[in-house]
Amino acid sequence: MFNLSSIIFGPIVHDQQVFGWLTFDQLGEEFDYSKDELTLLEQVGKRLGLYLSRKDDEVYIDKDLQLTERESMVLKLLAEEFNNKKMAELLQFSEHVIRDYISSMDFA
Repeated sequence: MFNLSSIIFGPIVHDQQVFGWLTFDQLGEEFDYSKDELTLLEQVGKRLGLYLSRKDDEVYIDKDLQLTERESMVLKLLAEEFNNKKMAELLQFSEHVIRDYISSMDFA
């Protein structure tokens, strides 16, 4: 009656706060999806939730610092007080890679 087999909802969440959801609607038509596609949808929802949960406060980064794009991402998450494990999860790196990025940044 409602053709619910044609809709997938993906929550947009961060720290158990729900900001909304992503909706994929095939207008009553059935469609195939894989476990990988559902996992990707979950990751997108988590990253959007992280983005929406950020404070309006700007973090000052010294313009003279020479950081790669990935180092900049790690530095921003450090400024938001994320631990290595959470940063690794959000950026889809290992904790060892996160540790290496932090170690390689020269703040002197």
